Amino acid sequence: MTDKCVSKNVDLSQPFMVGEWLVEPAIELISKGDLKEKLEPRVMDLLVCLSSKAGEVITREELESKVWVGMVVGYDALTSAMIKLRKAFHDDSKHPKIIQTVSKRGYRLIVEVSPANNVTATDTLLPSIIGKTNINPLRLGLWAGIVILFLGLIYFNNSGIQSKHVGIPSIIVLPFVNISDDPEQAYFSDGITEDIITDLSRISKLNVMARNTSFRYKGQVVNPRDIGKELKVQYILEGSIRKSGDKLRVNAQLIDTVNGYHVWSDRYDRKLVEIFAVQDELTRNIVNALAIKLTEQEETSLARVSTNNFQAYEHFLLGQKFARERTQESFVQAEAEFKEAIKLDPSYARSYGSLAIVIMRKYTNAWTDSPAESRDRALDMAKKAVALNNTLPQAYWSLGFVHLYRNEFIEAAKAVEKATAIAPSYADGYGLLALINNRLGGTDNANNAIRLIKKGMKLNPHYTWDYPYNLGRAPYNKGQYQLAIELLQKALERNEYSMQPRLFLAASYSGLGMQDEAEWEVEQILNINPMITISHMKSTSSIDNNKAMKNYILLLRKAGLPE
Repeated sequence: MTDKCVSKNVDLSQPFMVGEWLVEPAIELISKGDLKEKLEPRVMDLLVCLSSKAGEVITREELESKVWVGMVVGYDALTSAMIKLRKAFHDDSKHPKIIQTVSKRGYRLIVEVSPANNVTATDTLLPSIIGKTNINPLRLGLWAGIVILFLGLIYFNNSGIQSKHVGIPSIIVLPFVNISDDPEQAYFSDGITEDIITDLSRISKLNVMARNTSFRYKGQVVNPRDIGKELKVQYILEGSIRKSGDKLRVNAQLIDTVNGYHVWSDRYDRKLVEIFAVQDELTRNIVNALAIKLTEQEETSLARVSTNNFQAYEHFLLGQKFARERTQESFVQAEAEFKEAIKLDPSYARSYGSLAIVIMRKYTNAWTDSPAESRDRALDMAKKAVALNNTLPQAYWSLGFVHLYRNEFIEAAKAVEKATAIAPSYADGYGLLALINNRLGGTDNANNAIRLIKKGMKLNPHYTWDYPYNLGRAPYNKGQYQLAIELLQKALERNEYSMQPRLFLAASYSGLGMQDEAEWEVEQILNINPMITISHMKSTSSIDNNKAMKNYILLLRKAGLPE
């Protein structure tokens, strides 16, 4: 727990009460009656900070600085933690009873915080079997010993059996741990992890969990067997990276989730500039360990390196870090980093593709003074990326993304289909294809969107808000507004600041004549981004069917979105 979140009235290092809930920071548990909820460490830190100023508004900036001390975090970090905290409390952001969102200001705990008298951390953990039964303590201990011995024999016998997997193997690449002296170098180890995920995703005879699912485990100590059961994956790749001066050390190990065995492990001590060779060797060692035979196309694709310029690679990774924060300021920083990468290596395809996405996102958020020029420039950058490297799935994804927001739907679909053909485990590729089908409209396309997004969800079990958004968008296209509302609300549970789910929620409420709910959604939209208007939606909303577009605008106007 951070020592910066201190209350004058209550010792927040000891158990305390938040309304009717007992909070036990030492064991990261909250409980009320028979309800018990285990919190992640950061989520508990967030609760402690809110409790330190109960009844007061605490800004996002203050919460981020106290919960993530000394760390640069993306915009979604606090949002994600807040969603988990509300879910644990069974609280509703729309009708809050515990945590209130104060528009444009921050968050406020709206219940009383008080000491929990005569409660210790062990009270909720230790069962009082002996005190409530007539069981002899010695007999209880004897039985416990027998059970432990029995379980040990089972484990011993099972651990001696070599795991045999049937069908296409599946793998999750856990974020490589940054063990450099500088914690700010985490972007480097994160970037290498993503590159390995991308390389493995190109292999047709391997199912690879998506980046978003992998990074849910960042900073956690995990049990391979638990992850295997949770995600239904057969293998885990984990490792660490130390970057010191011009030296690099990479440790990696491939683990079977059924028996916990190390299938393969290796250590690479190289110069920093050899990182690309290390990535290639590592990928091929995994392929060999899993006895996967690569196709000719996969051999060619894996052999092609995006850049040989290490400095350009570092600027690219920094650009990726800033781009994920998705704020107006971070997009400016990301754009500058990608441009610097291109300056250092004019043939760096991934930097062109990422630059195209940033330019287009600025356009869709109305963060540009020259929208028409931005649309054209984004297309030029995306086309350049594909021309420089036509084996790169991200290049085709960026081209599809740009075409989509230029209302060039057929071109968008063709580009993203090439991305998923190159990388069959590309979850975000299926997600974007689902969005394109939703934008095309009609029942058949809506059904295609559902099929595609479910495929993406299978590869990305810890999916982001845009996956349930696409699931909700499909029934909206069919006129099934009630079902659309249920699914779109699940998208907001993952990110309450995401704009698209709120826009289609407002339209769905309008379609059902639920005027109060529609107006409330519009109010939230304008609090988040006052630039969202009817005229902006007309110019940036990509809906191919003219009738569907007119109906969407009509419903938003009815909901109260200003002209």
